[in-house]
Amino acid sequence: MGNIHSVTKSLESLGEEILLIKNFNESKSCKAIILPGVGAFDPAMINLANTDFVADLKNWIESGKSFLGICLGLQLLFESSDEGKVKGLGIVKGRIKK
Repeated sequence: MGNIHSVTKSLESLGEEILLIKNFNESKSCKAIILPGVGAFDPAMINLANTDFVADLKNWIESGKSFLGICLGLQLLFESSDEGKVKGLGIVKGRIKK
């Protein structure tokens, strides 16, 4: 889900510590989560499902903890997208349209 390098470099230039999470248990020490993304909706959601991030990510966001979705990372918060057939996270009601 692309643009991780750009986001990492931007935050490092601000003096922020970056942790690339591969297992959601690693997020316990995080003060915020950023979900960047470049690419297509379905493969991104499938990747989140395959890494068992969906439920944990939804719980994080619904708890009110700091979260930022960038580009595709924001689109994944919706219920669905014209780009694909896979359901989104459903945090935000609605469908992404072209």
